[in-house]
Amino acid sequence: MIPNSRASKTILQKLRWPLRLVAVGAAGLSLLILLMFNPSWMYAHATEMHGWRVLHDEPLDPAFTQRIVDAQALVQNSEIYDPNWKLQVCLNDGSPYPSIPRTVIGDAFAWGFGNQVVLGCAIHAADDRAEIRGTGYNLTELLAHEAVHCLQYHDLGFWHSRPIADIPVWKWEGYAEYISHRNGRQPDLFTQVETLQQALVTDHQGWIDYTETTGVPLHYAQFHILVRYCMEIQGMTWHQLLADERSEQEMAASIASWRKLQFPH
Repeated sequence: MIPNSRASKTILQKLRWPLRLVAVGAAGLSLLILLMFNPSWMYAHATEMHGWRVLHDEPLDPAFTQRIVDAQALVQNSEIYDPNWKLQVCLNDGSPYPSIPRTVIGDAFAWGFGNQVVLGCAIHAADDRAEIRGTGYNLTELLAHEAVHCLQYHDLGFWHSRPIADIPVWKWEGYAEYISHRNGRQPDLFTQVETLQQALVTDHQGWIDYTETTGVPLHYAQFHILVRYCMEIQGMTWHQLLADERSEQEMAASIASWRKLQFPH
């Protein structure tokens, strides 16, 4: 069939602006992705710090060095740690860069993807504290948590990592919490479960305090306990955790049974 040329021209004219909008949108998305994975273009300074590269606009607080050292020590506890792996930390100290993952991923204290930890919060290195809208998170643990996410991508590859792969959020986030809190300050698992149970029956507005000035979201504390139980009580590795087919609810029920054995009365 030979199309009517006048009709074809009319259709093309009608589609011209939608096609232009699609083209502009695709170009904008491509630019956003390009910028997201090239943060150095948007920072004034890059400082090598104990094997990690820190991107910043303002001069670095000398205390931040110790936060990096302590975070590295935590991350090295992970079985998937690679000593040849290079991490980049992007600070929220004037550069517009943190607004990009905030737009793409959503608002958060920080984000970890690829080989990049991006802080979306104010930091107080001397006090080892990160802050967003008056809520505090331990800075060292935050750095380690997001660095573990980067390790997860490094271990599994982009296409087999969350959110592309169907990995339950409790495993993904719980493992990052578990590794980032292995600093000797956490109580034993039984006490940690008891503390969480008490917090769940009171109004904590979705937050549990670990110190006077820092804490974590309640659901992250739950994820942490689930993964800690899998690792320490059931003796799982990271890959065994991923392979285990039990749901979050089934794992919680297993923990409840374990608690009764620990304290039957």
